[in-house]
Amino acid sequence: MPQRKPTKRQRQFTEHRRQLKAKKQLQRVYDRFRPSKRENDSFVFVDTTGKRRGVESRAKGYLFYVDKSGRRHLQSSGRKGFAARFRDYDVSLAGKPKAQAKLEKRHGFKSYGQPISVKSGDSVTMESLGRKLRGRLGEFIGRFGSRNVMVVEMRVHTRGKILRAQFMLTGSELKAFEQGKKKFLPRLAWKAISTELSVEDMVAVTSAAFIAALTMNKGKRKAGWTDARGSRWGKSGYKKVKISQIDFKIKVSTKRSK
Repeated sequence: MPQRKPTKRQRQFTEHRRQLKAKKQLQRVYDRFRPSKRENDSFVFVDTTGKRRGVESRAKGYLFYVDKSGRRHLQSSGRKGFAARFRDYDVSLAGKPKAQAKLEKRHGFKSYGQPISVKSGDSVTMESLGRKLRGRLGEFIGRFGSRNVMVVEMRVHTRGKILRAQFMLTGSELKAFEQGKKKFLPRLAWKAISTELSVEDMVAVTSAAFIAALTMNKGKRKAGWTDARGSRWGKSGYKKVKISQIDFKIKVSTKRSK
């Protein structure tokens, strides 16, 4: 027999339990994580047990900015209070250039080559960005191998505004790409871009068109639209914007992951 879909009340109860669990988990991390003086004015990533982790780690945890006085400031990964992998955090949003530079120096990140641009007379799509990303990443893997952590930095041009976004690729993801699994790359890039647009209450016209075309949204009002996973799409009231150009460059860590 087909499984019955959970009711709205059941979904709300499940989400409430998740939030309570995440709150307790975060409190444990606060209790266990005590920054040292040398960590002042820097970013520190710790897992859900309070253990410090490197940028290549696939463990979920929390990113903190430790200020000059040693106070901890939790950084957002998109879902407030929930643990995430390091790659889901964008340190450029914190407005702490010295701490960001310190993080990059600690892991030996360096830029190579000129930025690549993806342009469109209409609006840049995830597919067109993906084609350029795959080609460029293939070149970098050929030069540096698949054990060096890489960060893709993007400048997203919309009408009257330029947004910055970035995402990270760890050794295991680069290995998967090298073995032919390449569909995840544009999805990671578009997720990072969508997050930055959401901060400004904006959504790309191509993303809105994709949601509108889903079978389950046919005949429904925008407020009732769901995404491909069946979750409520909360951007129906956002401003639709065209992305005229995306510039991206790749930073490579000179310190290889184990």
